[in-house]
Amino acid sequence: MKIKRENKLYPSLDRKGVVELILLTQLVVLFPLFEFLPLWVTLICLAVITYRFFLKRSDRVLPRRITTAIIGLIGGLLIYLEFKTFAGRDAGVSLIVLMFSLKLMEMRWYRDAALILFLSFFIMVAHFLYSQTLVMSVYMVICLGVILTALQALNRINGAMEVTKLLKSSGKIMLQALPIMLILFLLFPRLSQPLWQMPSGQSGTSGISDSMTPGDIGSLVLFNEPAFRVRFDGDVPSSSKLYWRGLVFSDFDGLTWSRNEDMFRSRFASEYDIEFGETAYEYELLLEPHRQNWLFTLEMPYTMDDVGRMTTEYTWVRRFAVNSKLSYEVISYPNSKFGVVIDDRTRQINLELPEGFNPVSREWATELRNRTTTDEQFIQSVLSHINQQEYHYTLTPGTMGENGVDDFWFNQQRGFCEHYAGAFVFLMRSAGIPARVVTGYQGGQMNPYGDYMLVRQSDAHAWTEVWLEGKGWTRIDPTAAIHPSRVEVDLSQDWLQREALFQDQAPQSWSDFRPSFISKLSLIWDSVNSYWQNEVIDYNAEKQFNFLRKLGFNFLSMSELLNLMLVTLGVGLGISTAWLLKQSVRLDPIAKAYQQFNKKLSKNGLGRKATEGPWQHWNRIRQADPELATQLKPIIRLYTQLRYQDNHNQETELLRDMNNRVAMLK
Repeated sequence: MKIKRENKLYPSLDRKGVVELILLTQLVVLFPLFEFLPLWVTLICLAVITYRFFLKRSDRVLPRRITTAIIGLIGGLLIYLEFKTFAGRDAGVSLIVLMFSLKLMEMRWYRDAALILFLSFFIMVAHFLYSQTLVMSVYMVICLGVILTALQALNRINGAMEVTKLLKSSGKIMLQALPIMLILFLLFPRLSQPLWQMPSGQSGTSGISDSMTPGDIGSLVLFNEPAFRVRFDGDVPSSSKLYWRGLVFSDFDGLTWSRNEDMFRSRFASEYDIEFGETAYEYELLLEPHRQNWLFTLEMPYTMDDVGRMTTEYTWVRRFAVNSKLSYEVISYPNSKFGVVIDDRTRQINLELPEGFNPVSREWATELRNRTTTDEQFIQSVLSHINQQEYHYTLTPGTMGENGVDDFWFNQQRGFCEHYAGAFVFLMRSAGIPARVVTGYQGGQMNPYGDYMLVRQSDAHAWTEVWLEGKGWTRIDPTAAIHPSRVEVDLSQDWLQREALFQDQAPQSWSDFRPSFISKLSLIWDSVNSYWQNEVIDYNAEKQFNFLRKLGFNFLSMSELLNLMLVTLGVGLGISTAWLLKQSVRLDPIAKAYQQFNKKLSKNGLGRKATEGPWQHWNRIRQADPELATQLKPIIRLYTQLRYQDNHNQETELLRDMNNRVAMLK
């Protein structure tokens, strides 16, 4: 029968467990990507892997290549319909993953399996387009070990039956490569900007939004993801100064507060009337990606021209959205005055109220203002009203009516910070006092294991600013006026960790609050992640320069740095090679028995030559001494059976027989 040429060139995959191990490897490599890809792509990948496993177990024939090609074309069309393009991160990775999975339906020979495993190395890189966390990096190391194990198993007769031994071998390979990896990481020239960037798909915005509707900020309390981390150079501000200013809302339509587009325009910071205070705080802020272009700072930043621009509302924005972690250094003066002089347009915008909404609140504010002599007295009267009446701080305020401020202020009297901030500004404007809502974060938790402050999404907060004659824009936090006894218990501990948000004395059970064991573990883990981000992910040209300067290399050019890297690599490889050459070759039990066999024959001048195989060696012995060859033939047969045939279940018994026969030789 004529054998196909392809069958001659490429060995088949009929060895036990090899296909199953390759399928497991592919599943391990693809698993983290399933979180970011469309659900239907994930389902197709899992279906293909399952179907290929079924075909192997049932000894079914693989589908024709035309079938796989048609499925690939349909999948590509669906990806285009999903993303309207093949470019970009999400579309590109989805297409690659789909084609990578369909390759399993063509895996017939050794070449196909090897190609899939080598492609797995490239698929690993795609994970870092979505996440560069420490967890993802550790998982990629695991993936690397699994791929190396599968490659070794593919090139062995009983490879799939020796997974434990192959895993140890993969670990040794990765450890041997570790010095080279460190040299390349530390010395490979770093550029200030990447050579290329893949356009990312649209991701959902997390954190503070560009508008505020009752319930928006309250929903963030349920999320403990970091918003940003702050490392102070010197003193840490007190709790009352930890207001991380982000956005200002001046427009109100009766339900939602939003930015006024006329006000939200950027100019140079030098155009502003800011009277900076005496106390300054220097800090570095590492902002998590929130898919928007605004920044967060304490009041009042001196300058951040290299990062962003200040708007007419004294907030900071940058040209591009924050789609990756952003680090910037700030000097803030919390006791500064700003906006002391207000123009007519700004005053008008911050006094506007929608017609026909909340008439009772308007009337109440007007009557109260008539009974007070100054704006400051009116403000204090409203805050005292909140403190003395039955206003509660809760995440479950209930449903408000069409006149939301009236319903909240006089009926429900239950709400979160956005309810109090929105109602307070409405009352101020009703009394003729310019006011606006400010959103950002309040407080933060010092991490003793990393010496930095962690501000989470659950620290999202809304407060207000009112304009006062001679003082400018002044921060007023109406939520702080609520009596602590009317704070929802689930919120009390988180809020009181900020030292003293409320002015009243907190109950003893709250003031004695200590982080739980789980909270401590969370802080330790966040500290590890922060170190990973700062020292590994953010290892840029400046940090590389500082590292080399400590080693005594100052002002190296690009070519000099490349030469240093190559020399270091050469020295490292030389040391590694010398060490490996000194290591004795570790023989397995079969090789040891065969070595002992040849030593005994060498005494009679019949030892195996380097170019001889087992049976060639035996044929030479048979020509020299037929009687001895008859005695040695069972040993040669046992060796070839152990070394080249699948005898996993009988290996111990066969090896014992071979050792006994070798021992009987004289």
